[in-house]
Amino acid sequence: MRRSKSDPAKYARNYRKISQRRMTQYDGVDEEKEMERLRSVLRNSKLQLQQVEEPRTADMSNGTAKKRKRAKERQDKNRDETTDDACKTNVVLSDEITSELHCYGGDGGNPLVVLPTKKKIKGNKKPVVHLSPDEIREAKALQKKTERKLLQLEARAAQKKKRVELYKRLEEGQVVPQSQLQPLLQSSGKLSRKASTTKKQALKKILTKERAGLVLTDAEKELLYPEYEVKDDDHIDDFGSSQEMVGVTTKTMKMERNSNQKTNETLTKPAAFLTGDNEFRSSTTAEPHLEDEVNDSQNSMPPSDGPDFASQMMASLSKLKEANVETTKTSGDNNLNDLSVHVESIRRYIPTDPTLIKTAATMGLRPAPSDEDKKRQVLNIQRPDSVVETRFDLPVTAMEFEIVDTIRNNDITIVCGETGSGKSTQVPAFLYEAGMTLSPDDPQSKFLIGITQPRRVAAVSTAKRVCYEMGQGDGQSIRGSFGKGNIVAYQTRYETAGLGDNTHIKFMTDGILLNEIQGDLLLRRYSVIVLDESHERNLNTDVLIGLLSVTVPLRKKAASENPSIVPLKLVLMSATLRVEDFTKNEKLFSNCPPAVVTVPGRTHPVTIHHSKVTELDDYETAAFKKVCKIHRKLPRGGILVFLTGKSEIVRMIKRLKHAFKIEGSAGQVSCDVGEQHIDPATGSFPREVDDDEYDGDDLSTDDVDSLESSSEDPTILPSSDNDNIPPCACILPLYSLLSSEEQSKVFAPVPENHRLIVVATNIAETSITIPGISYVVDTGRQKCRNYNSGTGVASYDIMWISKAAADQRSGRAGRTGPGHCYRLYSSSLYSRHMDSFALPEVLTRPLEDVALSMKAMKISNISSFPFPTPPDQSQIDSAVKLLADIGCLDLSNVERDGGDGTITKLGLAVSKLPLGVRYAKMLLVAAHSGVLDYAIVAVAALSESSPFSLHPSQESSEEKERLPNDEAEMDNVDSNLIKEREKLMKKRRKWFHSSGDLFAAISAIGAFTYAGRGAGGASEEHAARKFCEENGLNYTIMARIQKMRTHLAVLAKRRLGTAKGIAASSGCFSPKMSPPNKLQELLLTQSIASGLLDHIAVLAPPGSITGEHPADIRSAYIGCRSSADKPLFLDQGSSLFNRDYRQLPRWICYESVIRKMTKDGSYITVMKNITPIDPQWLGEISRDTRLITFGAAVGTPCPIYDPDKDAILCSVTTRYGSHGWLVSPVRVVMYDVLAAPETKSTHEYLPDDSFRWFARYLWEGKVIPELANLAQLMNDSTELITRKTPSTKVVLLVGSLRDAGVDSAAALRKHWAQNDEKFLFKCLKCWVKPEHHATAKNMWINAVQQNVNMWKKNNC
Repeated sequence: MRRSKSDPAKYARNYRKISQRRMTQYDGVDEEKEMERLRSVLRNSKLQLQQVEEPRTADMSNGTAKKRKRAKERQDKNRDETTDDACKTNVVLSDEITSELHCYGGDGGNPLVVLPTKKKIKGNKKPVVHLSPDEIREAKALQKKTERKLLQLEARAAQKKKRVELYKRLEEGQVVPQSQLQPLLQSSGKLSRKASTTKKQALKKILTKERAGLVLTDAEKELLYPEYEVKDDDHIDDFGSSQEMVGVTTKTMKMERNSNQKTNETLTKPAAFLTGDNEFRSSTTAEPHLEDEVNDSQNSMPPSDGPDFASQMMASLSKLKEANVETTKTSGDNNLNDLSVHVESIRRYIPTDPTLIKTAATMGLRPAPSDEDKKRQVLNIQRPDSVVETRFDLPVTAMEFEIVDTIRNNDITIVCGETGSGKSTQVPAFLYEAGMTLSPDDPQSKFLIGITQPRRVAAVSTAKRVCYEMGQGDGQSIRGSFGKGNIVAYQTRYETAGLGDNTHIKFMTDGILLNEIQGDLLLRRYSVIVLDESHERNLNTDVLIGLLSVTVPLRKKAASENPSIVPLKLVLMSATLRVEDFTKNEKLFSNCPPAVVTVPGRTHPVTIHHSKVTELDDYETAAFKKVCKIHRKLPRGGILVFLTGKSEIVRMIKRLKHAFKIEGSAGQVSCDVGEQHIDPATGSFPREVDDDEYDGDDLSTDDVDSLESSSEDPTILPSSDNDNIPPCACILPLYSLLSSEEQSKVFAPVPENHRLIVVATNIAETSITIPGISYVVDTGRQKCRNYNSGTGVASYDIMWISKAAADQRSGRAGRTGPGHCYRLYSSSLYSRHMDSFALPEVLTRPLEDVALSMKAMKISNISSFPFPTPPDQSQIDSAVKLLADIGCLDLSNVERDGGDGTITKLGLAVSKLPLGVRYAKMLLVAAHSGVLDYAIVAVAALSESSPFSLHPSQESSEEKERLPNDEAEMDNVDSNLIKEREKLMKKRRKWFHSSGDLFAAISAIGAFTYAGRGAGGASEEHAARKFCEENGLNYTIMARIQKMRTHLAVLAKRRLGTAKGIAASSGCFSPKMSPPNKLQELLLTQSIASGLLDHIAVLAPPGSITGEHPADIRSAYIGCRSSADKPLFLDQGSSLFNRDYRQLPRWICYESVIRKMTKDGSYITVMKNITPIDPQWLGEISRDTRLITFGAAVGTPCPIYDPDKDAILCSVTTRYGSHGWLVSPVRVVMYDVLAAPETKSTHEYLPDDSFRWFARYLWEGKVIPELANLAQLMNDSTELITRKTPSTKVVLLVGSLRDAGVDSAAALRKHWAQNDEKFLFKCLKCWVKPEHHATAKNMWINAVQQNVNMWKKNNC
């Protein structure tokens, strides 16, 4: 039977059926007769097979045997003939006798002569059966099967015989009645189906129920803990004064009786305790007592003659314990003395040759205190009484000495403790008590213990809890004393509390510490850095670990040189950390390998319950049903539900409120009120984990409004009448967007008769302890930032969690007591499909995005950065190259400063967007140009495959080759296929756009959106499907593009709110968006090309490509970064594809390339998503990248003054790409071009022409607005300044500017303010007409005063 992996239970049932069938197939059969029958069958089978084999053996004999047989036959024939003749001649009868014999039928011969005849063949002889070889094999197989059956029956008979003999021997020596032994002969299955239950089984069930944390009923408590009455001391026999009496009293116990036995019996059991040669006995006369019934199954127990041994033993132990307690209370110290005398008289085992273990403690030796130990101080903590009582129940408390000693003696320590061990709250207190914040040399000098958390809510809640346990707060807030701060403080991007001079312990998010380490690599304010929850391995955590691995040895070296600095200690803490990534990483911790401390497990057990079937789609409903069932059926205890985002949390709370009929504020949640505002441009803080949740949330008002009018939910269950089940529920949300006040509500006390239900994202997975949680409902999902490796577009998708995360979630139920975790997925999915650990973020995100984020953290050299899990070095180099190509990194100063470039302003803005770097730049440029709405559609189209997937060109090549080329060879099927392909081609052709594939997709997406018109529900879907069928579009792909478009619109509102457009203002899109006009097409094309600057291609000039290629070389393109021997071709499904190479665009940009196989089996490289571009503006959009190379200055067009850049700009020759394609000139700063040594001899200008053109535009009023009318007062044209003809006043003016180094408005204002306010006034007189001297003088003085005041205002 083949094993079914999909249904193991079915396999087990079938296996049991087969086993039972094999064991019971001979039941009811006379085994003796069956064995005789099988033996007879075997004998006949052997004979028949033997007969079949004999002819075959005879046929195989040699020719000699056949000759002998024929000779023998001839001899027999001759002998018969001789005998016949002899008889005829020698026997003579008389005629009378002969005639008389003839009357009886003679034949004319002698009737008395018996002639020898041939041997006749008997009629009943069976003919020989001739069988084929296959039939012989089947007969032999049947014979073997019969033999096996016979052996089974014989073995069964032998076993039965042995069993009978065994039963007989047992009966002869049996002491226990047969009725009590009979159940032992039954199978385990029948025993488990008995209607009655023994007392032992009942006690076991009750004990299991109690260990699971369930509340017992009164009857169960009475059965598990029976009551015993203590007799007075007068009932104890006096054994004389010479004998010392042990404090043993006699008690009566209540025993349960069978319901059929109505009489009460007195149970007595003497308890004997022998001590040496003395024997003490106590007997009692118990009062008759009958216990009430516990359950119906126990009433059916068989009657017993007396109490069982377990009950008597429990009673004896209880009597001994209670008697000792009572004796201690009444007797006092005298009884203790008597007991000690008696204990001394007990015989003890004393070894003859004991082994003495000598230690420093037993020998009274103590290590000499070092100078550092003498300076070390210990700080005391006044903890509240409630904390002192429960603190020692945490496993980490027992490891305090080991943890502190390991951290003190090692630079780097890894603390691995399971969930619930208490490491997050106790380790900071351990370090504070050990004096790790004090300087050994200067007691007045104080350091900080810094603890990082990946999430804000974890940092805030843990800080408040530690502050309360150290006696410095109430657990709900942290307040400083007289403005000097608190001992415990926390700091997040948006909130700070308790931070001041008195602060010793500081909790913060990892982004805060990253921001601090950028300013001070040595972290001189800190003595210990604790990275909690290091297992999450987000990018910030990995970067912090890499930076701190450099900081620790540098700080140690600085401490050896400066006594006021102490070495820095690094502590990594986590419950599910993969330690090998740190201990075996030689690049990370080469000089100081970390020490590992393991803390025992959690304090309370957690029972895991897996679902039999995994709900793959509607897991929200499954979680809702599970919460309702827990609330209606199970005892008190909070419920924690894990969902993926804010929208799911809001829907769940709405459903729970409706199901439990909650009114008022007990379960109220608001979608907008109480949330903290997140400004993406706050300071220079790097992105944090909470930012991903903020960007990934896609809550819409439709989800909220639709739940207000929802109908009655069929899953509502009736409430229970059990007093142990709370009748009310307090439902609260928990996600990162909530304000601190709203988040703190989950830690507040719950009202009486209310059950706390917290619906949270995975922020409740680590570090925080919600009090009273006994039940966890785990959906097994989380929302992750996922990147499409093919397109580079980021999206937030719901994915399965890892096993480590599942263990973390289940641990939330065992923090304050025994708990249960209900996983809404099967154990098979957990063991087979879930990863053991989540992959580090550095391996899941595109490396260009990782490199850009690290550059935003001011990390100079990414190539040599010590990653805990390092990526491939070649991929890092390619990522840096890509960032430089699109203008996010500046590599101009690499040779001077080292490293791998610095981040630009554009790169800093791109790093704030959770998108691929290419598409983030597209959106930024489009937002600046005012075409953000169209760019969102373009990026959404790039995130999916082509919506024109039904185009015949995208059919498989095998299907095309299958169609005949000759119409005469076509049948009806082939003709229909070609007609269908022509129809699809016709539908596809109407979407063609001369501006490229993306504009064709934008038109199709706009029409698709307009077809549904935002109706929502089934009507919109039906209209959209019908539109796709009529226009040759793929509905599935179009729906996914619309989903991505919605996500990008929400992102634009949150991150690009100042841009123009509907998406930036409202976070949605209009179904009536009109197609772009010519200007918008140009701006959108420039935005698209700005993100694909390294994907520019040019139609190959004739003769530039050599060699043999499977496609037409005249239609080939050459990429700006690829070699000429690797040509690129247009995709046949592109709107720009044309077999006439003269109709192809010369300059294009493409999104990606793929390799396709041609009909002859060779491969070509094909470009996808092609957009034609104009090289006139290509140099402008790529001026800050390394793809552009500037040459000498050109005379035309003329230089200009740019007010934005405040400089004179001139045009220079511009070349693009590695092939040096000449594009339109680009304007650059003229002074820089003329001062460059490599271009001094090639340009058309003089070295001082930048000052010459500045003087011209200054006199024309284009530099200083207050001098706008100065040109009207001139006696000569200002063009005289830039002419080559010599002039005294021109030389004087240009020389003054050149000597002062003034060629910009800022430099002129500075010279006026700091050096000379009359600068250039003398030169002005030569240019102004005499009648206008006064006017020009007033204008000049007014302009100088205003510009001097402006400079002083901006620089003071």
